[in-house]
Amino acid sequence: ASTDPDTGETGVPLDRPLVLTFDADVRLDSVTSSTVRVRHGAEEVEGAFDVQGAVVTFVPDGGWPADATIDVTVTTDVTSTAGG
Repeated sequence: ASTDPDTGETGVPLDRPLVLTFDADVRLDSVTSSTVRVRHGAEEVEGAFDVQGAVVTFVPDGGWPADATIDVTVTTDVTSTAGG
């Protein structure tokens, strides 16, 4: 998957969503906070996912923490509509 903002990007506006773009359309029911982990340190970032084809958008509740490094992990449980 590609990401926006890019890995290591700095100066990201606190209200900017995280956008993950996959190679194939993603099954809506495979995207959860357990399969796409968005963390600030050890803490899960609360927010909402939106899936539109191959694009998964995450909008954090209340924006991103200021001056924070955000870690995103996508597990193999995120699957395509083709079953892979």
